[in-house]
Amino acid sequence: MKRPLLPFLAGAATGLANGLFGAGGGLLAVVLLNRCGIDKKSSHATALALTLPLSLISAIILFCFGTSLSLGALCITILCGLPGAWLGTVLLKKISPTLLSRIFGIVMVVSAVRMFLR
Repeated sequence: MKRPLLPFLAGAATGLANGLFGAGGGLLAVVLLNRCGIDKKSSHATALALTLPLSLISAIILFCFGTSLSLGALCITILCGLPGAWLGTVLLKKISPTLLSRIFGIVMVVSAVRMFLR
């Protein structure tokens, strides 16, 4: 690897973004992992694996500082998200890296525009 410090910086930036924005750190992780030389599909898979521990740590810290947790919303979102996670995983294996990059880019642009206009 040409830049051995890059994975450490990617991890720190991903954790910071996750703490500030929620699981949005995974979006940043995809880009940074790809810059570390990891292929597109592996970057997406690795970012997904990062999301659970980073989100769990962030949630525990927020809970310790007095932020409340909506258990009802959490349970409903997890139950409804499981089929979506399965479908996304199946699709990730079947689509080309180029199409994956385009879809990811579109999602990023749409998200940025929505955030900017709010």
